[in-house]
Amino acid sequence: MSMPMIIRTIYAMIYGDMLQTLYNQCRSYEVVKGSSEKMLRKWTKRACKILRSNDYTVTKKYYKQMLDDFATIERTREKKIRVGIVGEIYVKYSPLGNNHLEDFLISEGCEPVVPSMLEFILYYLVNKVQDAQLYGRYTKATPVFQMLYKMFLAEQKKVMNVMKEHGVFVPPHDFEHLLDSVQQYISLGVNMGEGWLIPAEMGALAESGTENIICTQPFGCLPNHIIAKGMSRAIKERYPNANIIAIDYDPGATRVNQENRIKLMLANARVSGSL
Repeated sequence: MSMPMIIRTIYAMIYGDMLQTLYNQCRSYEVVKGSSEKMLRKWTKRACKILRSNDYTVTKKYYKQMLDDFATIERTREKKIRVGIVGEIYVKYSPLGNNHLEDFLISEGCEPVVPSMLEFILYYLVNKVQDAQLYGRYTKATPVFQMLYKMFLAEQKKVMNVMKEHGVFVPPHDFEHLLDSVQQYISLGVNMGEGWLIPAEMGALAESGTENIICTQPFGCLPNHIIAKGMSRAIKERYPNANIIAIDYDPGATRVNQENRIKLMLANARVSGSL
């Protein structure tokens, strides 16, 4: 991939993250069924045209327009259980991989909270820099990774500031905060697979009030199983109300069993009043 392709791809993720965040925060509460889906389709089509222009100097303007448009969707004021979704990158985001987990949570009267994909990109970039510092793995590409990290971290902060100023929707996690806070649980050198990013996101969700967390795990992903399940106890010790379950998404696990385990988690959340 050329550098222009990499930059366009990451900006596509940034727009996609914004749409995912707004869509989930609207769809769970929409008064007119389908209004959030209609807005999502409108902005997906528009985002494609924006990306073809290769103009990344006016992203703030488009962020504001997205926020204004989604804010027009009529929503209820009902309080719902917020459920965070973390884990391996494919089953975390792909409806095919996680048996349409977000749709299932909404059907159960919950609001799914999915961390941004940009967090994974920043995780990947910062790991390249950390490997150089921790293990002496300096290469010619190390300064490039450092430059890209700073560039897209600044863009994430722009998104967060625009959302805070707008005041209607909840912004994504601050990646620098994830980076700092996770070191109380695990070393940044543990970066195989999703590595330290999983406990970082679980801790950030619990800290921000999303105490019910599903960790999605694929078949045979050893780092995910060890780190996610191993760190759950450390998260719960710091946040006693954290309600964390790991769900395996593999050919040997039936959808019924997966959904029953999630229903049990939600039942515990309702009893404890964890909204």
